[in-house]
Amino acid sequence: MLNNPKNPYSKYKEVLDEKDLGVKEQRGETSVNGIIDIDKEIKLNNFPRVEDFKTFDPVEQLPDSFYINIVASRRSGKGVLTEWMLNKFQKDKNKKFDAIFLVSPTGDKNFMGIPPPYKFTDLKILNYIMSKQREIKDYNAQITKNYEKNSIRSRVCVVIDDMAFSGDLHSSKVMNELAMNGRHISNPVNREGNCLSVIVLSQQINKISPAQRRNNDYIFFNSLSSSLEAEMILSECFFVLDTSRRGKQLARELYHNLSTSKDYRFIGVGNCIQNKRNLTDYVFTVDADLKKPFKLFGDKGDWETDTYFPKQDKYTSFNFKGKKKKNIKLK
Repeated sequence: MLNNPKNPYSKYKEVLDEKDLGVKEQRGETSVNGIIDIDKEIKLNNFPRVEDFKTFDPVEQLPDSFYINIVASRRSGKGVLTEWMLNKFQKDKNKKFDAIFLVSPTGDKNFMGIPPPYKFTDLKILNYIMSKQREIKDYNAQITKNYEKNSIRSRVCVVIDDMAFSGDLHSSKVMNELAMNGRHISNPVNREGNCLSVIVLSQQINKISPAQRRNNDYIFFNSLSSSLEAEMILSECFFVLDTSRRGKQLARELYHNLSTSKDYRFIGVGNCIQNKRNLTDYVFTVDADLKKPFKLFGDKGDWETDTYFPKQDKYTSFNFKGKKKKNIKLK
């Protein structure tokens, strides 16, 4: 079109045409022999740095009936991160869980805050939990007046730990159903409050089926030892906004910087977040601060067979006004 004597627009300079067409002016050379200078890219293009990412708050950011994956090598903090999240929820009056189940082949050796009757060694218990949640949902659906007062509260969380090695996790139909449809199991239409949330821990991301990964609300991971798994994480989480060669190289560098910026730091990616314009919109840093375990829920009967927490004495001391402490036997 340019420099064509028969074209009436040819009198305009080529530079102006490029400007009108939206061609961006180069802000500076950031590569030498095809290798991108990361520091220059960050300065010239405002690419996010580690300190630009917000910290993750599970109570505020996780939706009801959430489904999350935690992927990390052994002894790298998966259990600590999970217990930290559960502790946060149980200290919140409105979002605390009424029951927390553990499904793990190691049984009662993990997660001391969960009472022994709620610990199981295989995935069969999931069908029972889902059936009970549907029963409660059907009952609550019939209530027309004073729903908050008359409805049954049932906020349930299931922790699935170390089940990947058996192969059940990847091929399980009930796990795929929980990932894709779990958020619809607990509440009647236009009602909120109950939930069935799932936390899946795994040492390998490829042990989690694609259906589960595509439907999770959040995925948490740290510095993965396998380059293949790290590439899977990058492809599914960091290459969402920019799939160019430059964008991928910058994302790889950012992943390395985030995962090594602090000991036992996890990276959280919110797949349920809409309007993603920048990595800082849906990527977060997670630093679990786990303190002394406490009983997350349950009554006296639930804790009868527990061996971790000390047994309470038969007598309890009460301090009466102006009187000496007395030991009063509880009935």
